[in-house]
Amino acid sequence: ALVDPEGVYRYVSPSMRRVLGYEPKELIGRRLLETSNPEEVDNIERAVSRALSHPDRAEVLEVEAFDASGSRRVMEISLIADPDSPGSQVIMNSRDVTERKRMEEELRRERERYRTVFENTGSGTAVIEKDMTISLVNEEFARLTGYAKEEIAGKMSSMDFVAHRDRPRLMEYHWSRRNSPDLAPSRYEFLLLTKEGQTRECQAIISVVPETEQSIVSVIDLTRVKRMR
Repeated sequence: ALVDPEGVYRYVSPSMRRVLGYEPKELIGRRLLETSNPEEVDNIERAVSRALSHPDRAEVLEVEAFDASGSRRVMEISLIADPDSPGSQVIMNSRDVTERKRMEEELRRERERYRTVFENTGSGTAVIEKDMTISLVNEEFARLTGYAKEEIAGKMSSMDFVAHRDRPRLMEYHWSRRNSPDLAPSRYEFLLLTKEGQTRECQAIISVVPETEQSIVSVIDLTRVKRMR
């Protein structure tokens, strides 16, 4: 589409019918702002002004618009000064990104739900990468080991928390879990090594995250129970 400095449509391509459901002739002579969310007015006006002031640079922004049925759509629009009419109009390309934004929001919510569950499992929980680096831990794992979460994630190996006597066994489990899953137990006991050098008798419940090289482990402290026996 071509839009003048006042935001009035001067030309609308037939693709607008597919994008927003309008016939081109319905929009010619109307202001761009008439099909946009009123809250977007200032952003659009500033973007048009910048595009006219800087003809060598495209202005790209996301705005809420209304299609011909009145439904809200999220549009990504690109504005650049028309080289054939310097200072008098901008070329506007529009792309409907509603579905992409919806999927991004669903993914954000899913991640938030996952993080909530992760933080509230009641046990120390960690995500372990293929190379044994721990990429994510919850507060309970940090409390159990004596480290801050920031000291662990992306910096420490899962073996850093395993007493020396148990490391060969757990390393074998780690690789078997990825190469021959049936040979690796999903539940086992081991001695956990804390930041202070103390050991705690723990049980691990672990599994590989489907379609990834990551595994997720929950660690339960059995020290008190063991000492009571």
